Amino acid sequence: MKKFLFYMLIFFTAVMISCSGAEKKGVSDAVISGAGDEKSAELKSRIAEINNNLPCTIRSNVTIDGDNKGKKFRFEGTLLHNSFGYTEFKVVDYIFKGAVVDFYKNQSDLFFYYPAERKLYIDKIEKINFEAYTGFPIDFSFVHTLLTGGVPLIKDGVAVKSFVEANQDAYHLIIESSEFFQNIYVRKDVPEKILVIHKKSMEKVEVYINSYRKKDESLFFSKLRVVIPGSDLSINIKFTGIRLNDPLKIEPFLPEKIKGAEIIKVN
Repeated sequence: MKKFLFYMLIFFTAVMISCSGAEKKGVSDAVISGAGDEKSAELKSRIAEINNNLPCTIRSNVTIDGDNKGKKFRFEGTLLHNSFGYTEFKVVDYIFKGAVVDFYKNQSDLFFYYPAERKLYIDKIEKINFEAYTGFPIDFSFVHTLLTGGVPLIKDGVAVKSFVEANQDAYHLIIESSEFFQNIYVRKDVPEKILVIHKKSMEKVEVYINSYRKKDESLFFSKLRVVIPGSDLSINIKFTGIRLNDPLKIEPFLPEKIKGAEIIKVN
C-alpha cells in the first residue's frame, strides 16, 4: 500500500504543477494548434481562456478515494499551493487521522516524507516517469494543469474537428497528435469530460469533471474522477473549504529540518 500511495501521490501532485511553467502569472503553457472548423476555433479560444486564468493560490481540504486493482483506498489531506512554485500537501489516514505522508514542492524539487518510517524521498519534476507510475504512456505535461483549474491537453495537439451533441448545447472538440487522440466534451463553455487514447496501444485515460468553483476569472475543478482502465485504477478527488486567489505565502521546505530521517533519492 505504501508503494501505491507513493505512486498515487506522484500522480496527484503531478497535476498540481501547472503554474510552475509560468510562475507568478497563473498561466498554463499548454496550447492547441491547427485551424479546424469554426466551432473548433471557438472551443480552442475558450480552453485558452481557462488555461490563461489559472488560480494563483489554492487553499483547500482534499479527500481522495478510489480503487486500485480491486483494493479500495481513502485518504484526507490539506493543500496549499501558489504560483511561485511551492506546494504543501499533507495526507492523513481517513479512519485514525494519523499522518501518512507529507508532500512538499520547492520549484522543481519534490519531497515525500513518511513520518512513521522517518523516510524522505526526493525527486525532480523533469525526471518523473509518469508511465511507470500509472501504466499509461502519456506525457507528464498532460496532467499537470488539471488540479489547478486548467484543461489538460496532449502535447503538440492539433484541432481536427468538432461536432455537436443531440441536445445542441454541448460539443466535442477532437484533437490529435502523432501519439494520441483527445476528445474534450464542453457543455455551456465548461469542459465536463476528457478522453485520451494512445494510438499504438489503444490504452486510454478518462477524466470526469463533476463540479467546479469560480473566483474572478479563474475556474477550479472541485470534484474529479480519473479512470485508467488498462491499469484498473480509478481515483476520485474532492476539494472542500476552497479558497482561491487569496494571499498565500508558503515557506520553502528544508530537508535538514527533519532530524534522523533516511533520505532516498528516487532519480
